[in-house]
Amino acid sequence: EVLSKGMESFLRCRLSQTRFLLSLGANYAFTLATNMKPSGSSDMSENKQLVYVPVHKANAYIKIKTGEFKAKYSFSYIGKRYISSDNSLFIPSYRIGDLSLSYTLKKGSQRAELNLSIGNIWDVEYQAIVYHPMPGRSYYLSIRYFLNKNDK
Repeated sequence: EVLSKGMESFLRCRLSQTRFLLSLGANYAFTLATNMKPSGSSDMSENKQLVYVPVHKANAYIKIKTGEFKAKYSFSYIGKRYISSDNSLFIPSYRIGDLSLSYTLKKGSQRAELNLSIGNIWDVEYQAIVYHPMPGRSYYLSIRYFLNKNDK
């Protein structure tokens, strides 16, 4: 038996000029998810936060578009997550940032998009699951070609 309660909030803002678009966004989640009924007399999980459920989680981004060029920076914060049902062991919180740059090429009705993304730009060492380290800084390059000019 689990009791889960919390709050989520989201904010988004857009500023548009003739040749310039600025978008900002953020969200936050507060989650208390606790075990209400122990499975036995030695179970110490009663009224403890569930494993892998962070109490605090937040994301934010800023996106800029001008002409055919787009840039986006996103930031994520994941609070500490317990890995034992009695909450004695936990994975520490972490903060990561990602950056993406893209340029759209147009020729007549044809369109292609070149995208460069850098994941975990600050090269943070972290674990989403205990004993499974996540990748450090990573680079992605992609080219998308649109067959239909109406694709967005």
